Amino acid sequence: MSPNTVTAIIVALIGAAGTIVAAWIQRSSERDPTPTRERATVPRLWKYLFIALFLVSTGDLVYRWLSVPRMSKPAEISITNWPETGTPWAGSPRNIEGIVSGRVPTDAWVLVYACINGTCYIQPVDTDYHTYIEGTRWRTSTHYGQRYVALLVNKDFSDPPPVTANPPGGDRVLAASEVPLIQ
Repeated sequence: MSPNTVTAIIVALIGAAGTIVAAWIQRSSERDPTPTRERATVPRLWKYLFIALFLVSTGDLVYRWLSVPRMSKPAEISITNWPETGTPWAGSPRNIEGIVSGRVPTDAWVLVYACINGTCYIQPVDTDYHTYIEGTRWRTSTHYGQRYVALLVNKDFSDPPPVTANPPGGDRVLAASEVPLIQ
């Protein structure tokens, strides 16, 4: 909990306690058979001051609660549609697509590999390999492979290996998904 939230809670409690005390003072002054003008106005002033303080701090707490992002789940990526099995590198590229969810930075992007006979090739081969996320969906082209790997990476992820035995990992990789087609 942040210090500002703790402060708002303390102010709300003080406001509530002050409202109760001011109401008690007002009741006790109403019971006095000879009320003076000062006794009648001071408790009202305190009462309205504490009510205002309570309402403002409660409103601040509600605002903070509503403005907290609800993305507590870590970033995830999944491949939802991939090419059927075919002869690797035969024919024109096919589409591969998926979704991301959770706490995904706005500048993250997707890196896709098609793997054949234990070697993974960055996709698409003939163009920029950065696949950008539109909302929660991503889509790019790929050649046929025996398995596909999609990595959700930070914006500072650079120079991925175009050919590798295993796709890269590390702290710049936020999430990974794999679809094995042939065991």
